[in-house]
Amino acid sequence: YNTLLKTTIDDIITHSLLPRVLHISGDENIIADVLSRFKFDLLHSLVPNISISSFQPPHSVLGATKK
Repeated sequence: YNTLLKTTIDDIITHSLLPRVLHISGDENIIADVLSRFKFDLLHSLVPNISISSFQPPHSVLGATKK
């Protein structure tokens, strides 16, 4: 099991959380839809001052093992 998953589950149990996943259609969630389709020109026209940065989680958090 990876550290991120274990930490998340620990927090859910500790704080008695009931997480829910809901689908919101692209028509109702335009920014997320544009981001998921990598339409950055359109995104910048919708949100001119937006800043997009890449993120790579550490391998240990993803469950990778050392060889």
